[in-house]
Amino acid sequence: MKSLPPNTGGLSFWEPMTVEDALLIVEKVLEQERLNKVQEIVFRQAWEGRSYQEIAESSSYDLGYIRDAGSKLWQLLSRAFGEKVSKNNLQSVLKRYSRTVLVSESQQVQSVASHPITTLKSSTNQYQDWGDAVDVSVFYDRIEDLATLKRWIVEERCRVVTLFGMGGMGKTALSVKLAQQIQGEFKDLIWRSLLHAPSLEDLLGDLIEFLSQQQVTDLPKTLDEKCKLTPGEFTKCRPEQICFC
Repeated sequence: MKSLPPNTGGLSFWEPMTVEDALLIVEKVLEQERLNKVQEIVFRQAWEGRSYQEIAESSSYDLGYIRDAGSKLWQLLSRAFGEKVSKNNLQSVLKRYSRTVLVSESQQVQSVASHPITTLKSSTNQYQDWGDAVDVSVFYDRIEDLATLKRWIVEERCRVVTLFGMGGMGKTALSVKLAQQIQGEFKDLIWRSLLHAPSLEDLLGDLIEFLSQQQVTDLPKTLDEKCKLTPGEFTKCRPEQICFC
């Protein structure tokens, strides 16, 4: 286990995005598929931060029906975007995707201008879940810190690395930027914030769903039962193929 004390660094910000903008992105990504009426209702109101109970009451649908529609919606979007999408991280995923597309299109235009024939590395075999990771498209300095962290993880194969320091010093932004830079070294990647102190039981259930690529939905009820599951029971990946931030 290695630790890195961060200095001041990363900056980040979100561009405003409306629910209509988000739906346009979803329509483009889904291509041949479309959200049905109930899924769009869930999407729109989840975007505004409303609970399933509030969505059910405002739409006159049964709560159980709304929950089921929501579950199918998040599975559909998770497959389309290549990372886990949920009611809690919906805005983060869509905003991050929007920025990624803009940067990618800009890079492709520059690349075509200088190199008419280019070969891009495919990441289609990766399964990623960035949770509510912050946007780090605007990120300054920390070059030495990033180089050190990358060396520890990629070259020295260190299994656990911690960042410590006072609040507001850029630890979160640094971890996200690092994950972006080393994601190609791993088959799967998951990023989670512990800001609101999720319980170990909830976090473990979340990880099992991710590692099984949402194939395991009937999770054990207790923490002890979840802890007894072996990686082979819910994932085809070896532990060293997974990047957990």
